Amino acid sequence: MAIVKGRLGGIYMAKYGAGATPFTAEATTANTAKTVFTITDQHKRFIDPDTALVVKYDGSVVTDYASVQYPGGIVTWASTPGSAAVTLGGSYLPVVQVGECRSWTLDFNTEFVDITSFGDNYRRQMAMITQGTANIEGMYVDSTLFTEMISTNPRIGIDLFLDTTTDAAPPITSPQRYTGYGTMGTTSMTASIEGVVEQPFVVNFSDGPFYVLGLTEALA
Repeated sequence: MAIVKGRLGGIYMAKYGAGATPFTAEATTANTAKTVFTITDQHKRFIDPDTALVVKYDGSVVTDYASVQYPGGIVTWASTPGSAAVTLGGSYLPVVQVGECRSWTLDFNTEFVDITSFGDNYRRQMAMITQGTANIEGMYVDSTLFTEMISTNPRIGIDLFLDTTTDAAPPITSPQRYTGYGTMGTTSMTASIEGVVEQPFVVNFSDGPFYVLGLTEALA
């Protein structure tokens, strides 16, 4: 994938020493069809999946939504619940951008399970497990990255940009990106006497990746 402009990926992690921050009645912004509701405050879109999420429609708790996307802060309905306000209560993970990368690749593996029943005329298989990894190259190391890597919270938030032509200044707000939660897989350090210290590494996705607006760095 060709680099369009500037750095191609942003790497985010939960802040070192910072736990999940509670929020209540957090406002959301709906799409045109009013089926997809995204947390309006971009700093709070890294929803903590370990905290119970309370979804309210017009001030009342509801559970009829179709899905929750924790990285990205999105709640989706199969059909619109209506035109009233949707708010969220729970916790979010304060995040900080720890670096950028010059290139990346996404790899996926799907396991198929045999669900053939007695009497079937052909073999049936169902995709049950999908494994996703991000291979990130040219990750420039700084002290913030090292601090975050040794923290007790291994959850990493990842933004991988497809196109930065609409906004080249960080934080990039272009909607063309993949985002998700992951944990560190493999990593190594490489450096040469005339080069820049880099850290290529692999992140194993635990949630995502999703094709969404993405995250914004939470400012201190």
